[in-house]
Amino acid sequence: MARTRKITVELPQDLLEKAQQASGTGITQTVRAGLQLVAASWTMLAYSGSEVRSASRTR
Repeated sequence: MARTRKITVELPQDLLEKAQQASGTGITQTVRAGLQLVAASWTMLAYSGSEVRSASRTR
């Protein structure tokens, strides 16, 4: 099982409510989903950036 950390986060109430409505889950699961989306987007940016660099080198 992965290690976990307990954190304290201050968020605008309306943002949290909108995110919870969108996810249909509680606070913890909503924050986890948000962090997973951030991590995935950075991974995709890194991957797409390396593809662009590789493609430009072959021209």
